[in-house]
Amino acid sequence: MSQALQPVLVVALLAVTAPALVNRLPGVRIPVAVAEILLGVVFGRSGLGLVTPSPVIRFLALFGLAYLMFLIGLEANVERLWQGTGPAGGAGRPVAAQHRGAGRLHQPAGRLHRTRRPFASFPGGAAVSARTGRAAHPPLAAPTGRTGGPGQRNRAAGGADLPGGHHPLPGPG
Repeated sequence: MSQALQPVLVVALLAVTAPALVNRLPGVRIPVAVAEILLGVVFGRSGLGLVTPSPVIRFLALFGLAYLMFLIGLEANVERLWQGTGPAGGAGRPVAAQHRGAGRLHQPAGRLHRTRRPFASFPGGAAVSARTGRAAHPPLAAPTGRTGGPGQRNRAAGGADLPGGHHPLPGPG
């Protein structure tokens, strides 16, 4: 068997084995993705070493991650996230509070650069907004229609609304 083909076959076998394993074990209730991650740890470099990094394995890993994020996006209920109901409850509120607190700590740095939004002037300020924690999570901001108004498009895209038309992370359009 080819050296390049063996890791791909092991990954394919594990991808088929994980759902069957999870469904057959009585009393074990874990998502298939968690079982696949655990099998990857056991059979990967940190375990038995049957799967070693290669360009094909890296592609499969990135493709699998993209597919997993796609499935999560299909299952996500954005309205419940905004309302703060459901199993996650208000899990985003502490994150938003941390973002605002970090903004308050870094406001003096913005005064040195004389910007309208001082928090955006320090490194990383485009990703973390002093005004709202939602700027770090653009997929949650855009689908609900909360992006209207001047400068709002840039904040929803993870950027900051700076004077002079400078946007560290320009959005589409």
